[in-house]
Amino acid sequence: MNEGAVIAVGPGRRSLTGDLIPVGVKAGDKVLLPEFGGVPVKLGDGGVDAPEYVVYRDEELLGVLTG
Repeated sequence: MNEGAVIAVGPGRRSLTGDLIPVGVKAGDKVLLPEFGGVPVKLGDGGVDAPEYVVYRDEELLGVLTG
């Protein structure tokens, strides 16, 4: 099973009419991730030891794990 921890979230996205659609997860949530997708991001100098994260859109997440 592909799972991950939410590190940070943005405010959400805008609908076609300009209304804010809030994100369905919050920092600290454990989520079920799709097998493929997301955008890998390396922080810092990009070296071998630089932390790497994967950024997903809210609608790509398969669910929030509880328990």
